Amino acid sequence: YLQRFDNCGNYYSLEIDNKNLLEFMKDYFEIVKKEKVKRYHLNKETFTLIDHSSFNEYLFSKNGNEIYNYFDVYNLSTKSESPNIYYSYNQSLKIVKLTYLIENEIEKLDKLNLFKRDLSKCIDN
Repeated sequence: YLQRFDNCGNYYSLEIDNKNLLEFMKDYFEIVKKEKVKRYHLNKETFTLIDHSSFNEYLFSKNGNEIYNYFDVYNLSTKSESPNIYYSYNQSLKIVKLTYLIENEIEKLDKLNLFKRDLSKCIDN
């Protein structure tokens, strides 16, 4: 299942059948469980932050084993004038590859208008 959330609340869960995404999770579950995206660092001593950044949060369940992983999306970026020394490292992580697979799946489901907002949990209600 995949559930989408945004700044207004959440959507109903959707059952997904994307074989690439499901196989990826099956193959890399143990790795994704342990990986951590490193903060955006200009050098070993200096890191940078951004206000109002987006975060990706994941909760996975497999055979009763649950894992939680999260990271600031800003940490996946880099800039020519202030490069992130961990950019390549972060991009090589399986959790980041999974993020791109999930984003593609969300985009596909969005185009099909399959996401339905759960209005009972909307912040604006």
